[in-house]
Amino acid sequence: MVEAASDHVRMLIVRIRLVNQQLKAAHRKLDELCAQLIPSEEDEPGQQCEPRDVVILRSMPGLGRIILAVLLPTGQAHGLKAHEVTVAAAG
Repeated sequence: MVEAASDHVRMLIVRIRLVNQQLKAAHRKLDELCAQLIPSEEDEPGQQCEPRDVVILRSMPGLGRIILAVLLPTGQAHGLKAHEVTVAAAG
């Protein structure tokens, strides 16, 4: 019985490690996608670069990559700006 439980725990450890790797890969992908939404500094000379929604939302303390990934498409789908998204999300 102890041997069966030990085998089961070993199998669970393998699965947990796989899920952990997949989660890290998903976090990296979310970070890459959000980074693509940030405007580059290579705008035309003389033009003022206004902060985009992703920059504003990323600067908010406590707002993680997963919430950011949920808020951005939701706000864009409804034509909302960053401050409107945060107000709507806050209730």
